[in-house]
Amino acid sequence: MNYDPVEQDELIRAWWRRHGKNLITGLVLVLVSILVVQWWLGQQRIKQANASVYYAQMLERLAQGETEQAKSLAGKVMETDDGSPYAALAALAVARLEVEEGRVEQAAQRLAWAEERADFIAGGADWVRLRIARLQMGREQWDQALATLGGISTAAFNGLAAALRGDIYRQQGQMERARTAYETALGDPAIGGQTRALLQMKLDELGGGSAG
Repeated sequence: MNYDPVEQDELIRAWWRRHGKNLITGLVLVLVSILVVQWWLGQQRIKQANASVYYAQMLERLAQGETEQAKSLAGKVMETDDGSPYAALAALAVARLEVEEGRVEQAAQRLAWAEERADFIAGGADWVRLRIARLQMGREQWDQALATLGGISTAAFNGLAAALRGDIYRQQGQMERARTAYETALGDPAIGGQTRALLQMKLDELGGGSAG
């Protein structure tokens, strides 16, 4: 259907009267959404930058043996950007200090907090689980430690997890299981150096042969 210019102009005005308000509202909402997302991304970049500065300062204090200042800075990292890699790493550093101070319960809580935020690298959560298992072993929580190790799925940590299982089974008097676990650990090519030598010694004490 052909319209003359006057009719076309009238149709356009009629369409605008009917839909113009909704169109403007939609455009405004899209613009506001874009601005909000850009602002949020900007805030996240600022938070992560601040967290990185605090983390660097924390490492410097640790290197100087200033543990209280280091813990204070770690707290700032975790408060500034609790979802960043820096927060999880800061929590791990504080947990180590708390273990050294004999504050094991606080360290356990700190490690649990870090575990929830440690997926910043592949296998990060499993790395934290190894730390948690070691802490549980130190508290003679054998079943809990085995359960924690059972949650490890990263292949790179299979050998270390097996070695810890061997230690647990040996403490429980389950020598055959301990021997099997140590052999599994020694079968992992990622296990080397002093760790391999120590595992071989433990296996020899149990009457096991060389795993190569």
